Amino acid sequence: MKLVRSLSRDRCSMREDRDAEFTVAYFRYDNGNPYQDLYFRSVEKQGVKLVAKDPARFSVKEIVDEADVVHFDWIHPYYKNASRVKSVLKSIYNAIRMEKLFTIPCFWTVHNLISHDSRLPARFEKACIRYFVERCRGLVVSSNFVKKELYREFPEARGKRIFEIPFGHYIDAYEPALSRSAACQMLGLPERGKVILFFGNLRSNKGIQELIATFVKVRRSEDMLLIAGGRPTKEVRDLLEEWAKDPQIRISVGFVRDREVPIYFGACDLVVLPFRNILNSGSSVLAASMSRCQVVPLIGSIPDHIPAVGRFGYDPRKDNGLEEALREALSCRDLVGRGERAKAEVQRTLDWDFIGKAALEMYSTVVRPGRAESNRFQKGVPEFD
Repeated sequence: MKLVRSLSRDRCSMREDRDAEFTVAYFRYDNGNPYQDLYFRSVEKQGVKLVAKDPARFSVKEIVDEADVVHFDWIHPYYKNASRVKSVLKSIYNAIRMEKLFTIPCFWTVHNLISHDSRLPARFEKACIRYFVERCRGLVVSSNFVKKELYREFPEARGKRIFEIPFGHYIDAYEPALSRSAACQMLGLPERGKVILFFGNLRSNKGIQELIATFVKVRRSEDMLLIAGGRPTKEVRDLLEEWAKDPQIRISVGFVRDREVPIYFGACDLVVLPFRNILNSGSSVLAASMSRCQVVPLIGSIPDHIPAVGRFGYDPRKDNGLEEALREALSCRDLVGRGERAKAEVQRTLDWDFIGKAALEMYSTVVRPGRAESNRFQKGVPEFD
């Protein structure tokens, strides 16, 4: 198996000035996370032509005619719906029509193994994911941990080519964090004491209940907990309504616009993300990209993506692990310096130029640059009515 991350940076740079001369189709999601745009921008810089498609409306024939490679990011929209019956019907419909799509090489980036807060039967959802695992030419993982989890949940993946490409940073996606005084003033927060930030979608697996309970135990009179994010589950919404009147807890539920991101991170001294379970975390990479230290469980890809200097890690299986890590972070006198060093480290290790070159190497395993037409399947691309 070829791990793209194992390629040297020198070898990847050999392709920097070469026109890739092939086309990659992908399904563009407007979910507020700039990751996908950053990834494909880095690919485009390598000379790859891109074709963006709407995941809700697309023609399989058009994609097969236009593209040499197809890249999937999030696959749950192809089977997930409001009810179980609709989900089954949707999965059958897409499975039938997308068989034709797999006549050209396809790749899937494994962001999640099971969609967050899914109400679908696990057996059904795994069957839908297995459909993609079995048909994709290659599977992309961000760390060795994700590869192991993929093998554990889907043994079929062992027969596939696995490409390890790191999760890129967000340093260029947003303006730098505002000064603390300016940000606190804009949010109406006191400048005295410590401001602790939770940032991200408000789902049940994010450990928000544990965060509030721990903050109440360790807080001092001038400390503030700031919770900002959207898409709350009912469980989390009920919890936040219960604590909304606490004067030391500020809650902002709703979509966070790009221009607001530097304000929230500028106001905080520390980010706390007490995930119950996680595979990849964009929020933790964002915190490091914004020069903020973070309290995080050492699970999933977090140890691979977040440098030790920028994290106060803990084992979530340990009693009081979150509390101990939070107390240690609050007593640290070098949060600013450590945060800056963490940003410099992720800028180096989660570099988008390297990611783009690694992605080009990956696509080139199925389509040789300069030979896109001859690399289609020898039997030709079927014509569909």
